[in-house]
Amino acid sequence: MSEQTRAALKTFGIQTTQLEEAVALLEKNPSLENLRNYLDSQRKLLESLTEILSVLTTLLSRGASAAEKVNQQNTGE
Repeated sequence: MSEQTRAALKTFGIQTTQLEEAVALLEKNPSLENLRNYLDSQRKLLESLTEILSVLTTLLSRGASAAEKVNQQNTGE
């Protein structure tokens, strides 16, 4: 696993935990401050999800390129 992938997954895990905590706190005490914390946690989680999707897109693209090379070799093109 690349360092970029590892870092993206770690950040996503941290942000998921923070969102879970923010949701629980907002449910327990529905205040404006807790709503702000929830929205901030939500934003951070979505940013880290975007980073993971970027890493996955790159990996899938590299895999497709490598698969195409194999296909070309096997068809003699």
